[in-house]
Amino acid sequence: MDDKPKSTAFLQIFGDPLLAGEMDKVAFAKVDLKKDAEECKKWKVTQAATLVLIDASGDEPKVLKTLSGVGPKAIKTALEDQLKKAVKK
Repeated sequence: MDDKPKSTAFLQIFGDPLLAGEMDKVAFAKVDLKKDAEECKKWKVTQAATLVLIDASGDEPKVLKTLSGVGPKAIKTALEDQLKKAVKK
């Protein structure tokens, strides 16, 4: 993350009351975007703000979806879709 308005707005999405009921099923981590950072390389993050949805239930974490440069509606939809899939497991 950086301190630009888009990144700040991206973080505020997670406080959306419409998502509050499902947030106990997920965990979030904010990673500072620094050129050539190992975390960025590992998850293939090349710009701020990027949301990487990961399934950490297996032996190795698996990337489910990567979202960059999208608005709140797309993020909310992606979170809801992945939460629905997780509940079915």
